[in-house]
Amino acid sequence: MITRYADGVVYAWDAWPGEYDTLMWFSAAPGQFWSAPGTDNDPYTRLTVLDTSYR
Repeated sequence: MITRYADGVVYAWDAWPGEYDTLMWFSAAPGQFWSAPGTDNDPYTRLTVLDTSYR
């Protein structure tokens, strides 16, 4: 897996369509979401931030 990191986001290389896709978004606030790589924005595969507290 080829990845890159920029501005709080880890991207994974998706061979089709030949671009980077969001793997993890560390600076996302509660309520923000993204789809898992390779899922074509399917609403059932969204990763949604619920809480950002440290314990």
